[in-house]
Amino acid sequence: MPDVIKVLLLPFVFLLIGVLASAQMNIIPPVWQQTLPVVLLSTFLVLFGLAWRFNKGRLILVVFALCYPLLMVKQFPNHSISDFVTVSLIALFIAGLVSEKGFANRFSFNRLLFIGMLVLWNMAEIREWVSFDKLDQMDVPIVEKSIRSSLLMVIEVVVLGVICTRAILQNDRFSASVLVSAVALIVMHYLPLDVNQIQLILVTQGALWCWFLLVESHRMAYRDELTGLPSRRSLNEDFMALPKSYAIAMVDVDHFKKFNDTYGHDMGDEVLRRVSSILADECHYGSVYRYGGEEFTVLYRGKKVEKAEEELDHIRSWIEDEQIEVVHRDSKKRVSVTASFGLALGGGQDEGYETLKKADESLYQAKKKGRNRLVVYGKRGKSATKEKT
Repeated sequence: MPDVIKVLLLPFVFLLIGVLASAQMNIIPPVWQQTLPVVLLSTFLVLFGLAWRFNKGRLILVVFALCYPLLMVKQFPNHSISDFVTVSLIALFIAGLVSEKGFANRFSFNRLLFIGMLVLWNMAEIREWVSFDKLDQMDVPIVEKSIRSSLLMVIEVVVLGVICTRAILQNDRFSASVLVSAVALIVMHYLPLDVNQIQLILVTQGALWCWFLLVESHRMAYRDELTGLPSRRSLNEDFMALPKSYAIAMVDVDHFKKFNDTYGHDMGDEVLRRVSSILADECHYGSVYRYGGEEFTVLYRGKKVEKAEEELDHIRSWIEDEQIEVVHRDSKKRVSVTASFGLALGGGQDEGYETLKKADESLYQAKKKGRNRLVVYGKRGKSATKEKT
């Protein structure tokens, strides 16, 4: 399954649940329907609290975008929700484009000002302080509807198109959730829904964003920011449920400190990203973790232990052949790096940390024997066919 579909699947499940539930509103007991305003308020209070706790300022725009149409419909009962959806779509559009700057700072203040401008513009139109009557009197044969309706439709199509494109290109949960919320607003715009049905869809959207924040907090805690690999904390938790047969490998980038001193920390970070990418892509039988610094850990479980030695030596060779373009003394050149591997088999009475220590000892032996090689604890080390530094 393509990654973009995996990212979009669960957010669209939330939307589907909301739409299907609203379509079956007649079978929901009236007592439950009366609790919808309380449930909706509680959901968005929880969402706002989580956004504040995790310092996610873009969620201010999201909360506004989802709540605004319903609040305005209750304030102006003579108007339909379609009069307010475009403002919400623009707010979602901005939320999807801007980068995360935190919750309580000048950037959040600027976004609140922007929200205020949108509301003032919408209020001016609703109260007819500004009018499109002159435009509607223009003779435009290709436009069957009013100029106002046509302009709003163009804005919605452009905004939805940009949000959809960004969700596909970015391939992250935030962009996917923004897209699903935008589709939910379009559904509320063009389907004849009553207030209870709208509230039910908004409850599921609030639940979607609460889910996003919880998953994001887990990612921040258990994923390494630079490489995207599971962090040492994730490795420690996996050590608590090791099978009877397992193997642990320690991987270290050779001469990394010298590389950093020569080419700079930015290029050092690029090396770590490249090595982590190779480990993640080529390690089919084990789980890869960022242990710290230039060190990585690979954990093999069960029958996959038999593939560990062969796979690690393949990865070692792959890293050796990888070319990285660096800038040194105002000139570009391509360099390569190597990595050393230490592998230890676990099981029996061995704890995970004891096996990890053995793997670290094997890694030390690989370094001592010339680097760019794999050493298995208790066996002779495998030498590389060539060595590059």
